[in-house]
Amino acid sequence: MTAGRVLPARMDPLSPEVVDDPYPTYARVRAAGPLCRFGPASWGVTRHRDVAALLRDRRLSNTFPEDDPQFRMARDLSQEVFRRIIPTRDPDDHSRLHQQMVRAFSPGVARRTAARIGALVDELLTPALDTGRLDAVADLAVAVAATVVCELIGLP
Repeated sequence: MTAGRVLPARMDPLSPEVVDDPYPTYARVRAAGPLCRFGPASWGVTRHRDVAALLRDRRLSNTFPEDDPQFRMARDLSQEVFRRIIPTRDPDDHSRLHQQMVRAFSPGVARRTAARIGALVDELLTPALDTGRLDAVADLAVAVAATVVCELIGLP
């Protein structure tokens, strides 16, 4: 490393301390700079304004070349799944699938599921009322999102 140069902060998003409470780590990597190292060839952008600018930049793409090392190393089901999820599709497929999702989660669908979501939130908040603790992400947001999506597509 050249004198005066500092490597960007490193973050392991799956480490127990980050999983238990990610916010101190988020604050640390944001304070350290606009980029964060997640692992080999994996980088994160730490600031909302930078992420928003990148998402609007038409020069960027979410396609991955066949010679990308991550795809060469993992010729398995996870690679195929990754290639098929909406954010990694080519722009035309992404737009088509995005529009289908918008229709599937329309205001009408939201109105029809509002009572169920309210009941689910009440159900998920009950343990927090008993214990006095709530992790809004793990105990509520993830659970509500996963349950509602599964119910909408017919999974128990």
